[in-house]
Amino acid sequence: MHSVKELEQAGSDVFRELVLEYLVERGYIIDSVTAPGEKTVLVNARYRKAGFDEPHRILASQKTLTMDVIGESFKTSDDGFTKSVIPVKKIPGEISDYLSSEGVKLIGDSQDPEGAGHKILEKIFLQDKTQDEARKYFDKKGRWFGVWSTRELGEVWEGYTPLGVFRLSRKIDSSSLPPGVRGREWSNTIYVDLNSAEILYLGKSIVGAKPELRSNNLIRKIMDLPPGAINLISPLIEHGELSEKKLSPQEFTFLKQNLPNLMAPIIDAGLARVRDDGMGFISHISLPKIDGERMRIGERIMSSENVETDAVVEEIRYRIKELSQMLSALFNCTTVFIETIYLPYYQCKYFTGNGGIEFARVYTPRFK
Repeated sequence: MHSVKELEQAGSDVFRELVLEYLVERGYIIDSVTAPGEKTVLVNARYRKAGFDEPHRILASQKTLTMDVIGESFKTSDDGFTKSVIPVKKIPGEISDYLSSEGVKLIGDSQDPEGAGHKILEKIFLQDKTQDEARKYFDKKGRWFGVWSTRELGEVWEGYTPLGVFRLSRKIDSSSLPPGVRGREWSNTIYVDLNSAEILYLGKSIVGAKPELRSNNLIRKIMDLPPGAINLISPLIEHGELSEKKLSPQEFTFLKQNLPNLMAPIIDAGLARVRDDGMGFISHISLPKIDGERMRIGERIMSSENVETDAVVEEIRYRIKELSQMLSALFNCTTVFIETIYLPYYQCKYFTGNGGIEFARVYTPRFK
């Protein structure tokens, strides 16, 4: 068991690393790290839950662990964030009981990163980069014009994240349409990260240039929207705006009748804005056409089956059934889950000034 004295005497750099190691291993996405005091670390992070990105402000301190100091130092923040996490190895029982009664989470002994260790993946997209190549990439990316940098490259590690492969299709019942109106039918295959609920797609590239993968967090943004608001996202994506000239009479009537309740949360989520003339809404959603070839990333990437690896493998956090329902509502279509395939990436840690730390990730599949 680590004594209070040992915790107090731990070096500030070691203490900061313990905090970040614990949070990253348990699925936290680190946004920023600062050191407001010599023995204090403040982390702004997000935790991916089934509903949304839950923001956390985590204050870790090496101050003397007495009842009074804990009561003052480790309160729940008053700005809407959740309870703090106290990154200490082990602490005396009475202090542990006190923290638990305050709703403060405690961390246990340091463990290997979740997902690390030897395993066999049933199906993967092939890795295209070596560890050295990834390090060179991150080192260059961290420099202004490839020369000057205010941050130092730290650890670089390989990982795989699970992608759900979904078949989306829309068939129009012509009997439900006005005379002379023909609905648009389509089908396509899309890939969704089952760890982050992000949609993967191919970025636009110059002819002859190597493709690159991009992601969009639209699904997470709409998870807390009311059902009626989600139904408006499909025409917003398809037309680029919601206005009388773009929508069918039925859609526009529905929009006018439900405007205050449905568009407000869409605007608050950053997915749309009011037109300059006040006669509709402009989309802020950056996503290729859902029926376009840029969504079919599997056609451009080499894959293999039953591959052994010691890399970190991200866990599946979002249920297939819930994602299928969300995709159907989002794109006004029928959704069928096909399979799971793992996408390779490299991630790195940068050390910045004033004790700060930043993280960066790049997908590294082998394109055909």
